[in-house]
Amino acid sequence: MDPIFVARDCASREGPAITGDVELHLHAGDWTARAHARDRAYDGVVLHGVLFPPARDHLTLAADGCAIPVLVLLPLLHHDLEEFAADEAVESLA
Repeated sequence: MDPIFVARDCASREGPAITGDVELHLHAGDWTARAHARDRAYDGVVLHGVLFPPARDHLTLAADGCAIPVLVLLPLLHHDLEEFAADEAVESLA
């Protein structure tokens, strides 16, 4: 498999925009569980998006040992997960 989004421009408050791949998971530990750090297809990942917050000491590491920034998406959602699930359930009935 390949990263979810390939060659995206990522803006940063701390420096210039960078271009690279973005990988999305429910949990930060999924990166390790799926052995992405050992898969050359993920060498270009510059941002790891996760739904749920990881442990404070979590690091998403690339094959070269460099840390990949993690973006937690749950606080950015406009509704809680139950509302999204309810909306999808209603739409499936239509």
